[in-house]
Amino acid sequence: MSKTRVLFLFLILSVLSACASSGKLSTLPKVTDLSNACDAYIIREASIVGAALSYTVAIDHQNFVKMGSGDYTNIKTECGAHILAVKYPRQMFLGTAEKTIDFEFKENKKIYIQMSPGLSVKLEILPDEKGAEIVKKSKYIDVN
Repeated sequence: MSKTRVLFLFLILSVLSACASSGKLSTLPKVTDLSNACDAYIIREASIVGAALSYTVAIDHQNFVKMGSGDYTNIKTECGAHILAVKYPRQMFLGTAEKTIDFEFKENKKIYIQMSPGLSVKLEILPDEKGAEIVKKSKYIDVN
């Protein structure tokens, strides 16, 4: 068997045997006034690209969850400006990259933010209807 085939077989077996771990990393700050709270739905698009790798998600510089392909989570936070960051493995597993998005919560509203894998992760705020539809098809990760 050629070296190229052996390497290819090794890579395929590594990807198939790898398992993306998902779950809560830390406790989020408690919302003191629920009447001023907003819901954020963070969704990792289901895709074969990077499916065996976990993404670490942070809000306001605090890591709070690891997500696998097709996962979503829901957090409550105070209204106002926030930063969502996603840390993910770089191409060829050369360290970690990070992508951020700034967003603002409005009182008693929902926001849907989707992570899409590729050469780099794309972050996008989805319309409510589209976000709600994707959440129905995704696996929930409890962080509360």
